[in-house]
Amino acid sequence: MTKYIDDLEWQDQVNSLRKGGVARKIIVFDGAAHKGLQASVINLFTVTGDVRVRVNAKCATSLDSTGAPTLEIGIAGGTATIIAQTTAKNIDVDMFWNDATPGTIQADASKFLAADDIIGTVGSANIDSGQLTFYCEWEALSLDGNVVAS
Repeated sequence: MTKYIDDLEWQDQVNSLRKGGVARKIIVFDGAAHKGLQASVINLFTVTGDVRVRVNAKCATSLDSTGAPTLEIGIAGGTATIIAQTTAKNIDVDMFWNDATPGTIQADASKFLAADDIIGTVGSANIDSGQLTFYCEWEALSLDGNVVAS
């Protein structure tokens, strides 16, 4: 005889399998490779399995440059899919960044499904100085889903 479970029992089993948390990564920009050099990729979070993510950053020291650098957050092949390209010099101390317009107060960022590592991409010019703390709030969708700072 086959045993069937009702929707509530199934949902309880699914919820007990899910895991999640918040991963954190601090980047101190200095214009060098992987720390603000133009056209460089900044490895932020390593993703395994399938996850739902929300990424934002808090600025501890204003981003600065002699040029007009841009910064965006995404994955390989979609470098601005999580946070849109933003003029880096617009990200100042005590601002939050989760969309193209950083501010001291931000609406809750959107959630995205991810199955690839999360990266930052610097464009237009070097980011010579500044500090951002990136937070990735995540929830596993697959049994092997996980996110850690790179």
